[in-house]
Amino acid sequence: YRPGQRVWLSTKDLPLRVACRKLAPRFIGPFPISNVLNPAAVCLCLPRVFRVHPTFHVSRLKPVQACSLVPSTRPPPPARVVGGGPAFTVRRLLRSRRWGRGLQ
Repeated sequence: YRPGQRVWLSTKDLPLRVACRKLAPRFIGPFPISNVLNPAAVCLCLPRVFRVHPTFHVSRLKPVQACSLVPSTRPPPPARVVGGGPAFTVRRLLRSRRWGRGLQ
């Protein structure tokens, strides 16, 4: 591992606030590596909301793999401003279903 490289962090022993631990994601991130302390431990740039120490063993990390089969997600188009608020244009409805007494 090297500084600046992006890695996934295992959630095995992290204190996550989820309703069902079984359905929680196995890895979170990706996070950039800020410092390599030794070949077995690295320091990550984590958001403050995690409230955990940023140093992890390399067995808890998985490097991010660039894959040509899965394209990166594009950001949504910019919203138009109509009447002081954002507005999007709906091209067509794909599907509808009955929900209660109406359609959804």
